[in-house]
Formats: sequence, C-alpha cells, structure tokens
Amino acid sequence: MEKDYRGWCESLVALGEVEVVRLDDREGRPLVMEVCLAQRPVCGGCGGGVWVKEKRRVELVDQPTFWGRHTRLVWWKRRWQCPSSVCEVGSFTEQEGRIAPMRSRVTSRAGRVGDRAGRPPGADGG
Repeated sequence: MEKDYRGWCESLVALGEVEVVRLDDREGRPLVMEVCLAQRPVCGGCGGGVWVKEKRRVELVDQPTFWGRHTRLVWWKRRWQCPSSVCEVGSFTEQEGRIAPMRSRVTSRAGRVGDRAGRPPGADGG
C-alpha cells in the first residue's frame, strides 16, 4: 500500500534540501523512499541556468527506521547541462554529501551510525 507521507518524510529525513518523490511502504518489504534535490543549481562556470540532461537512479542503504525496519533511499541523481555554447563546464552531476558521499552505497547518516557502532556511550560526544 502506498501512502502519501511526503511532507512528513521531508522534515524527518534530515538529508538537506530534498523533495520526497515517492514512498513505497509495502508490508513485509523494506521501506523505500525516493528523493531528489529540491534546489535547481546554476552553472559553476558561467552562472547561468542549466537543463536536466539525464536522471539516474541511485539506490542506497539507509539506517533502519520505524523500530528497526530495513530502509532504502533512492536518490534520483540528475546530470545537468549548461546550454551556453561558450561555457567550458558542459555538464555536471549533482552531489550532496548530506545524502551520501561520492560512490557510496550507504547514506551519510547510515555511515555515521556505523562509525559509532561498538563505541561506549558518550565516547563520541553524543
């Protein structure tokens, strides 16, 4: 069953400025939240507007939510194109470290949970 929890999820996820595109909440399966960055970037070379060249689905393992339920985050990562023929940038892929480091298969917050695993309480200041 698909539910519309987008507003609630956007405030809960704490992954930066994201828009929740879809939430797949089927019983007995991992919770899958699909997101994209909410802000449209400008070209880093000329400062002009950019167009979406392509979208790529990047599936990341996220920290468990809702009483230990397995969770996956799907980031619809966009490749942007500068339309200016004189700009040297050409195209670029959006990056957001609050979602995941480059080439990572886990979200940043899941990595932070893993980094703290096995440490005594208070050892990391938290």
